[in-house]
This record gives sequence, C-alpha cells and structure tokens, in this order.
Amino acid sequence: MSGWRFPFKYKLSLCIAMIVLGLLGGTFLLIQNLIERNVAAEIERDLASARQLVARLIEERRLHLGELAQGLAGDSLTRTLLTDKSLDGLTRDDVVEAEILPNFPQLKFLAVLDANGEARGLSDSAKRLGPRLSGYPAVRSSLQGRSARGFIRHEGSFLQLSAIPLRIGPLNAREVIGAVVVGAPWLMQDLQSIRELSQADIAFFDDRGIFLSSGFPFETEVGKSNATPAAWESLASLSATQPATVQAGTERFIMIKIVEPPTVSPSYVVARSLDRQLEFLNQVRLWLVRLGIGGILLGFAVSYALALGISRPIRALQAALRRVESIDFSQAVRVKSRDEFAQLAVAFNRMQDGLIERERMRRALLMAEEVQRNLLPAGPPQVRHLDVAGASIYCDAIGGDYYDFLDGPDGVVGGLRVVVGDVCGHGTAAALLMATVRALLRSRSLQTGAIERVVSDVNRELTRDVKDSGRFMTLIVLEIDTGARQLRWVRAGHEPAIVYRPDQDRFEDLTGPGLAIGVDANHVYQQQVKSVMDGEIIVLATDGLWEARSPSGGMYGKARVLDLIRRHAAMPAEGIMQAVFTDLKGFQEVGEFEDDATLVVVKVDLAG
Repeated sequence: MSGWRFPFKYKLSLCIAMIVLGLLGGTFLLIQNLIERNVAAEIERDLASARQLVARLIEERRLHLGELAQGLAGDSLTRTLLTDKSLDGLTRDDVVEAEILPNFPQLKFLAVLDANGEARGLSDSAKRLGPRLSGYPAVRSSLQGRSARGFIRHEGSFLQLSAIPLRIGPLNAREVIGAVVVGAPWLMQDLQSIRELSQADIAFFDDRGIFLSSGFPFETEVGKSNATPAAWESLASLSATQPATVQAGTERFIMIKIVEPPTVSPSYVVARSLDRQLEFLNQVRLWLVRLGIGGILLGFAVSYALALGISRPIRALQAALRRVESIDFSQAVRVKSRDEFAQLAVAFNRMQDGLIERERMRRALLMAEEVQRNLLPAGPPQVRHLDVAGASIYCDAIGGDYYDFLDGPDGVVGGLRVVVGDVCGHGTAAALLMATVRALLRSRSLQTGAIERVVSDVNRELTRDVKDSGRFMTLIVLEIDTGARQLRWVRAGHEPAIVYRPDQDRFEDLTGPGLAIGVDANHVYQQQVKSVMDGEIIVLATDGLWEARSPSGGMYGKARVLDLIRRHAAMPAEGIMQAVFTDLKGFQEVGEFEDDATLVVVKVDLAG
C-alpha cells in the first residue's frame, strides 16, 4: 500500500461535496437569525443611496437655476423691465412670456422685481404667488444684494428658487436695482421617477404635514396630495437621520427622516418596504435549498470529469505566467486538447501578444512624454524687471496644454512674449497638435511683424494642416514691453489673462476679440494695448485649472485662484504658482485631473 496514491479526481470530488454540505448546513443554521437583520441593513444602505440621489438632484437643479438666473441677469430685456418706467404691467408680463422665456425654454418660473420688491415682470406661473413673492427669505436676500436660494411650498408641490440681485454702476459703487428670481416646480411625477431609479418611496413634509410624496405609504391613494397620510403620525415623532421601522397599513417600512436647513432643501423622508423584501428573500432561500441539493450531486459528477484533464494544462499555464511575470514573452503556451483549457491557452497567447504591443506602446509613450517635456521651457527666462514662472500639469502622460516664452525678431527691449495655449481634448492627438503650433509659433516669431500678424500667419498655416478634422487650439500671446511700459496681447478664443494691482487690490481681465486658431484660415486677429504698472502681477492660465473638480464633484473655480494670488502677492512668481498648484492638489485629494492645467505668473518690477 506504500505506493498507492489517492487520485486527484477523487480528492476534488470529495472536497467539493464536503464544502457544499458544510456551507449548506451552516447557512441553514444561521439564516433564520440573520435574514431579517441583513435585509434591514441592505434597505438602510439603499435608503442612504436614495437620500444621496435626492440631494444630488436638488443640487443639480440649484446649479441649473443659478446658471439660468445668471443668464437672465445679463439679458438686456431683463434690465429693460427694470429701467424702462414707461412700460405698464401687461406689457412687462408680455415681454416675459413672449420674448424672454422663449430664449430660456427650460425655465418655467420667472419674476423680475425692482429694488422695492414690486413685480416688474412675471411669468404666468409666478403670478400665482402674487405679492407674497417678495416676502420669501431668498427673494429678500437678493433684494439686499446677496444671491440666494430657497424653496416655496405652493399648490400641493413646492418651488425650488434661485434669486440674484441686479446691479448697475461702477465696480466700487454698484447699486442694486432689483432682482431676478427663477424657479422649477417639484411634482409628484418627479418623485415617482426617483422611486423608479432608487426603489424607495419619498415624501416632503413640514410642520403641517406631508405636502408632496410618491404615494403609499405616505398617502392612502397614490396621486391625491390631500389624502390622509398613512404614516404621518409615526413620522412626526421620528428622530432625524436615524433609520426606524414604521407600520403603514399591513406592511412594515424602514424609513429615514432628513431635516435640512430651509436654504438647502425641504425636509423629506425616504422609505422602503421591509416585508416585501423579506418575502422575496424567503423565496430565494427555498430556491437555494433546492439548488444546493442538486449542486452537490452535479458538482460531484462534474468535478470528477474535469479533474481528469486539469493538472497538465494548469501546470503549462503556471509556467507561462511565471515567464510573463519576469517579462519574458518569447514562448507561447501549447495545450493539446479541444476544451476550455485550449481556448484559455489561445487567449493567453493573444494576451501575451497584446502585452508585447503594450510594452512597445508604453516605451513609446515614455519617449513621447520626454519629448513633450523638452518642448516646454526648461526654466523661466531671465528678463530685467520681470519675475517669471510657469508650469503645466497633464491629466495623461502627454497633453495639449502649451506655454512658451518667445523673443520677437526685432527684440523687445527689456521685455518678453508669453504664449499660453490649450488644444481641444487631451492625450496623444492633442500633444501632436500642440507640438505643431509650437513649431509654427517659434518659426514665425523669428520673422518680422507684430504679434497680431504672428497669430494670423500661424492660424492660416494650422488651418491648412487640420482642415476638416475638427481640431483647434485656443491661444493667447502677451507681449510685455517694460521699456515702453506697455502690455500688448492677442486673444484667440482663450481665457483672458488676469492683471492684479496689489496697491489697489484690483483684478482686471485682458479681454479682446479673436477666434480659436485652426478654425478659419482668413480670420484677422487684433492686438490690444494697455499700460503696465510697477508691481503688477500678470497671470495666464488654461481653463483646466479652475474647472478641476474634487472627488465630490465641486469645481475649483476662478475665485479661489484669485484669492490665492491676492494672499500670496508678496511672494516671488514661483511662490505664487506653487501656492496655487499646492492648493489645487489638496482640493482634488486623490482625484485625477479631468483636463490639462497650465499656469504662468509674471511679476513686474520696473523699479528693480
């Protein structure tokens, strides 16, 4: 018996049978005690997700309403309603319905109020609120000069509002002349749509009771907002945010009550039936018993058959995996069979071929990354009266952001040309277009001509190259002439450069017309000019900087960049740039950049 061996096929079959029997036995002993607790925990997790869904939808509407309000605040017709005193009430309302709202098709509720809170133009839906509108906190805040949001309970639903003040006058003495209030109603259909997504019932309530819900268990009849609530008496006594089990009719529901500040959201509750979920899982348990018994018998038979052909191909695949682990892709796997292991060997060999190609691509990408890194300035230029710093952060290994420091052919005495560009998209295609524009700019800049001629010529050549590919690049070229104490710039669809005067604590955008390059070969660009002052800080960037988002989805924002520039204005240009990038990385935490980000900072020291 010393030479007797217990075959692997029997070992595998016996082990599978014992494992299945042990798992089934243990499961049946524990299932009665665990099932309701597990189901309740799962429902609570689902309700937490439903709560996040509701909060996210409210926030999305808030952002959308804010954008609409900003658009209306800049609309000439809106300001006409406030400034033209000759218009009567009917005419003003007609202007709202017939001329303003058609330009904003997503907007259903609009009110334009003067500084005293009197209506200067109302949509049909806003007329239902009448004179009460100016008394709501969000509207009062906007009339006092603060943008605000809020909610109004109205006719069996509620309105989500965004209100912003309208101002006139110079920046340092702007006067509030009125406010724009936009709103979107929340209806039962909205809650029923949320229910379809989250499988949770939702109800909004205040101290008077439930005023909007998706139906049972909060109402005796779905669709009747004035029906007697089925669970309100129990709801009123629930503590906020803690899950609780509430009896509604013949069913038990797990509910979470959320009480929010009125400027964030009306209070609401989410619920899901515990009994219906338990009924389903009880059926699943019965199915598991039947499947378990059949699985033991079938598993024993299948494992016995499979074990006969497993050992040899497994060893071959193990050896191949060890070779791949040591980055040796020279030998293919050979399995002499016509079963799944043969297919696995074929797939493995294809994977190995793919790994060879990926390794080539990885090396090529590393080379491209090194090449592009060398295309960017190795360091800031040394120019008298100017302290310069610049850097780019790419969301991929390579990208389409570009910055450079150029000398004109005539030589700008004591000055510098700064270029910042942003190719649409990112990755390899954007990097190639960026390299093309860099070559064109550097070549053209060595020839005579002002910067508007340089940009026009580069645009013409680039448009011929990209043709109908849809590729283009935004660009700004800024020439700093410290001898003449002038700033000269050309914008080609790019974000305006920013000038900060620390002595006045004032920011100024260097705006100007101009189409992105690569779109229209015949477009003629225009140069803009202004004086440069001692101590000014000039900032050029791509929109990937302030449009970066945190893991929660919040946007970094230009206001945060401006505040960092203000707080670090006494530092050198490199210190200001590093302060912005350090703050940006902290804002993003572990998140990845969705777009490339570039920042160039220039400090002017004419006395130095």
